[in-house]
Amino acid sequence: MDEFTTFLSENPDADIPLGVTSIKKDFFEQVIYFNMNDYVDWELGTADFDNAGFISLLQASEMLPMDYLYGSEEDWQDLSISAEMIVANRQLMLPIYFGDFNFSFLLNKAMFGGDLVFKGFPAENRIGNMLYPQGEIAINAESENKEAAWEFIRSFLKPEFARRYIDFRLPLNKVSFNKLLDDAMTEPAYIQEVSMNGVPFEIVALTEQEADRILEMLDRVSVMDGSELGLLNIINEGVSDFFSGRVTAEQAARIIQNRASIYMSERN
Repeated sequence: MDEFTTFLSENPDADIPLGVTSIKKDFFEQVIYFNMNDYVDWELGTADFDNAGFISLLQASEMLPMDYLYGSEEDWQDLSISAEMIVANRQLMLPIYFGDFNFSFLLNKAMFGGDLVFKGFPAENRIGNMLYPQGEIAINAESENKEAAWEFIRSFLKPEFARRYIDFRLPLNKVSFNKLLDDAMTEPAYIQEVSMNGVPFEIVALTEQEADRILEMLDRVSVMDGSELGLLNIINEGVSDFFSGRVTAEQAARIIQNRASIYMSERN
């Protein structure tokens, strides 16, 4: 978090540092969603928002724009706008979803005009890369047919499932995962020029260095997606008062702590 705020402070001309879709409110919601486990203990039913780390997050969010630069959803989806802002040094970073090896990497490389650095979302004590599962499945602990249920779940983890159904996502099966990576590092029969969301780029093979960088990024994933809507609503209400200037960051943290503590105790 300190590195993030220092970086913003050192680049005052970047008036939309995370792009046209990242204003105070949206950035805060994303980061608190990714870092929720830093502030709550789900097993004990306790909350800890009245601390320096949470206040630092509020203050970092305050450094971003209050309102959207562009007003329509169509504008936000046009990545060529971000590419223009990056070239003009008005945008420094870009939140990305990484669901494959070729398109995700080559598209963002084209937007930044060179090498990529995967930083992760700001966090207090770890790298903020996040795993976002495209569907979750479990076995009821009281099921009388656990073996049959496991055979059903196991079918989703096999290479056959990955080949038939997984597209623009990274498979859990290691054989399928390595096959996708090998394919991405194989020179295509011809150079394909494509355009995605307004950004043109070429489909070429990843270099070994680029593949290693991607694997390192995945290896540094530090948190799973997931939180509770009720708790998020409590936090966002308190933060709105801070962004509107009605309370200080310290006051907002105390208010959120009181309400979140009650919520967590009732939840347990």
